[in-house]
Amino acid sequence: MDKNFMKTIVYVSNEWFVDTDITVLAELSRVYTVHWLYYANFKSPRFDIGELKQYCKDNNIVLHLYECHSKQLSWSLFRLQWQFIKEIRKIKPDLVIRISFHIYWVLLSFLLRKYKTVYAFHDVISHSNTKGGFIDDWCRNRIVRKNRNFILYSSSQYNYFVSKWHDKNVKNVGMSIKSFGISSKQPPLLSDGIKLLFFGRIERYKGLDLLINALESVAAKGISNIQLSVYGKGQFWDQCENIIKNRNLYNLNIRFIENSELADIFSTHHFLALPYRDATQSGPLLIAANYGLPILAPKLEGFMQLYPTNAGVYYEGVEIEEALCKISRMTENEYAEIRSNVSKLKESLSPETIAANYIDLFNSII
Repeated sequence: MDKNFMKTIVYVSNEWFVDTDITVLAELSRVYTVHWLYYANFKSPRFDIGELKQYCKDNNIVLHLYECHSKQLSWSLFRLQWQFIKEIRKIKPDLVIRISFHIYWVLLSFLLRKYKTVYAFHDVISHSNTKGGFIDDWCRNRIVRKNRNFILYSSSQYNYFVSKWHDKNVKNVGMSIKSFGISSKQPPLLSDGIKLLFFGRIERYKGLDLLINALESVAAKGISNIQLSVYGKGQFWDQCENIIKNRNLYNLNIRFIENSELADIFSTHHFLALPYRDATQSGPLLIAANYGLPILAPKLEGFMQLYPTNAGVYYEGVEIEEALCKISRMTENEYAEIRSNVSKLKESLSPETIAANYIDLFNSII
């Protein structure tokens, strides 16, 4: 498409959502002139800054980088939101897309009232035990009252949104698979031991403690062919570590995990474990889909709407031990069938398919 005739969009996000952003921005840049306003902690970024710059260069995305690693109500965060506002007014885009929000942005956003804006919410309500959740809920409610256009990423959140707010222009765009390269590795035979993977930030709502308790319980009953790998870190890890009794059941990697490690990690396990207490969607779930990995998860709508029941092992909230027992008895043929069902998800979750949903909405607004 001739750049002279492209509409201009400004896409405002941060490092906590980059794994979702990079799956669609390359596709959006084929249709629009994209300015990406992105902030991160440069000292320990979640996505390598050099790789980010190269990604934007390769896809003709104009990257505006900002450094910030301050607390929720710091002066530097106020200054950051003010910088966003000024840059948007300078660019004069046809559309602004704000991924998530910040209280200072909410307070300053009246300065952008002349620009059409789309807000994207990963969560319509805050997760249980989320620090500062009441602030997020206040900001979200205010944004919805003052604006019309919204993006959501799952059917469960979309349904909740439209049940609460009836007169908004809202679209569930979905989330695409997340690729972190190709791996030459593969999981061992089931007969050599079943490898479960827990990946990501370790927070209470993700239920790692529930999985550890269940694994310890079935091990005490004689089931010893399951090992749990934990890749990630978080404040809730201390509580999880305290309930571990048999260290030989675990492969512990309690640290920041580099993107370059992910292909091998996801390719060498049999199941992604998602023992969440509550969930809207899951980034690791979309990485698993890319690498053909079945899941072990409770029957939560946020999971089941994406991964069908034949693409994993689902359980009711209190039946995690039974699910582990089922996995421990699984044959190679049964596992191959489940894995085949996962592979069918990839086409429906491709970046091109998901980006088309964004483009339909953006064009209707512009």
